Amino acid sequence: MNVEKKVTFSILLLLVFFKLYAQSIPVLPLSLDDDIRTLQLQGKISPNYSLTIRPLYFTKKFTQDTFFALIASDKKTALKEASHTFWGKFGKLSLLPTTVLTKYNSHHPYGWNDGAMIPAKGFQSIISTGVYAELGPLSIQLKPEILNASNQAYEITEAFGTLPTKKVKRFLPGQSSVRLNGGPVSLGLSSENLWWGPGQFSSLMMSNNAPGFLHLTFNSRKPLKTPIGFFEWQVISGKLEDDPDLDAPIEIRSLRSYRFVFGSNSIYQGDWKYINAMTFSYQPSFLKGIYVGFSRQYSGLSKYVLDQLRTAVL
Repeated sequence: MNVEKKVTFSILLLLVFFKLYAQSIPVLPLSLDDDIRTLQLQGKISPNYSLTIRPLYFTKKFTQDTFFALIASDKKTALKEASHTFWGKFGKLSLLPTTVLTKYNSHHPYGWNDGAMIPAKGFQSIISTGVYAELGPLSIQLKPEILNASNQAYEITEAFGTLPTKKVKRFLPGQSSVRLNGGPVSLGLSSENLWWGPGQFSSLMMSNNAPGFLHLTFNSRKPLKTPIGFFEWQVISGKLEDDPDLDAPIEIRSLRSYRFVFGSNSIYQGDWKYINAMTFSYQPSFLKGIYVGFSRQYSGLSKYVLDQLRTAVL
């Protein structure tokens, strides 16, 4: 057996014999950010988490049931995970929590950190539920989202009048993923929302201010302990798609750069861009509670924009 085969065989054995906990605490409009921060300050969640790379993943000591128990008040019974194990606990099947989020804007489109919701006037809602399955190192999380938005017409200015709109209904992959997990690392395909960087209402780079996008990911599932400290990271490669159903807001269409590329009266009908990005966090062993790190991102111009720029130059 050559060296490459030996390394591959060793990795497979390592993956199979590790106990897996790949479910996550998703980055949602109804996320539990404040609870997570409070529990860490109370010493109930490991201080080694920087909380700058999310979603967080459950571990052997930090399970979904223990998390529910920690956030439950003393007078209420904590929620319990509905799950079933099989094949000697080699496999697992469980139901994911159901979430229903509704929002109403009475006058004009507005929204912030509300995930798949759109900037729209009127009522809109997101319903999400799903299942989670494990089979050895393989984990599958299916948690799609259904969006319904009335998207009512609204007045912009007296000069522009009322902007016509249409109802929006979408079925999105939501917080879903397929992963191979082993110890503190994970490799997979995901559409989950990401949160990179410090900040309570706005992150440094990634956030839940839009729906999650399909991406390949290689990331840590918990702080990786080394003699020099704890490390967390995530590397992604994916596809960013513009929304073909919604017109660019009037504020964007009024920008000089937008008019230069698309013209003063044109409406951009959507395109896609390639993205690769990475984020990294390090807590030195000699500086407990201090985290340092960096993030970088590259996303290319869409084909449509390149064609328009090439035409304008020629």
